Amino acid sequence: MPVKLERLKQRLGEMADIGKVRQDGTSSLSLMNEEIEARVLFMKWVGEVGGKVRIDDSGNIHARIEGSNPDKAPIVLGSHLERKTGTFCDALSMLAGLEVLESLKEEVELSQPFEVVLFMNETETPYPAMVPRETVPGIFSKGLDEPVRIDFHRKKAVEEVEAFISLHIGPKPVPGEAAPFDIVTSVQGTSWHSVEFISLPGCKGMVPVSSRKDPLVTAVKAVKRIKQWISGLEDETIVTFGKIHKVPGATDRSPCSITFSLDVKHPVEAVLRQRMVHVEEIIRNVAEEDAVESVWEDVSFLPPVAFSETLISLVKESYNDRGIDYRESVGSSIHDTYIWNQMDKTVVVSASILSGEYKKKEDWCDIEKTVVVIEDTVKKIMRCL
Repeated sequence: MPVKLERLKQRLGEMADIGKVRQDGTSSLSLMNEEIEARVLFMKWVGEVGGKVRIDDSGNIHARIEGSNPDKAPIVLGSHLERKTGTFCDALSMLAGLEVLESLKEEVELSQPFEVVLFMNETETPYPAMVPRETVPGIFSKGLDEPVRIDFHRKKAVEEVEAFISLHIGPKPVPGEAAPFDIVTSVQGTSWHSVEFISLPGCKGMVPVSSRKDPLVTAVKAVKRIKQWISGLEDETIVTFGKIHKVPGATDRSPCSITFSLDVKHPVEAVLRQRMVHVEEIIRNVAEEDAVESVWEDVSFLPPVAFSETLISLVKESYNDRGIDYRESVGSSIHDTYIWNQMDKTVVVSASILSGEYKKKEDWCDIEKTVVVIEDTVKKIMRCL
């Protein structure tokens, strides 16, 4: 087998030693010292395999082997590096791509460029304004105008790709579904909103509770009512309550304003829009019941997207050729795959953790099967596309 599993495991171990916390955990958030150290180590390995490193405007690292036809659009594997849960999350995605690149280079003459992209950031960063890994030409602008702490902001991202494969680590399979591998065929539509409940200036602790108009109490009621409604639907609707902000922040005073974020998802756009209308109606009704003012703001709307049927078919062939069970699923995260899919063919492969634990090495996905399926798929892409 061309893939050298021990080489991959050794690199995973070295990467896991950076930002090590407790017994098996790792933490390396974007642009912190640990993440920068991990990026430098990755670039060192790229140089050792004969690849060239390019860093785009947002700090995404592109490790590239040109191949015999450097003018052809590249095949790209990519994921993020910063880790906030387990030893291999998501260093495995990036290092599996590097292993596939090195193995293919050793085995065959690459007929076209091959890139492994290490995205700067996923969800956690000390610089909230950043959306760097979503910076794709013509879709988003730069997340930062000036370099931060290190000169990782240079050239533009790749303009065109032949195919983009993203490997992710997912939750353990749903009870009754044994397959630890997923082919993510599409991403749910997502609608983001900001909800604010407002009343008169907050009451101090001596005012009887029955006389207060407390936006926090109203917000709790609204969240409970939305959750109850969602539970009764028994469909694919997902609602997430995220950020919350209280004004004023005093300990002995009820707030005069509570603001929280709302994320609504569904795989069918028409249904998603219906869900948005109903959630807004719940917010308005609860505010009227409690005699407080409500403000509903539409922040963003991203319709559902389907990934490349061609690439999905090739990944299925790779699993079937190896006799590996898999399932098809719909993704719920808006990240690099959603954005890159707007440029060209994209597919997501998800390898599940085996026991639900994110921190223990023995609980992680089957590394060997994960990497060989990715390599087989890349070979099929080079032959078929």
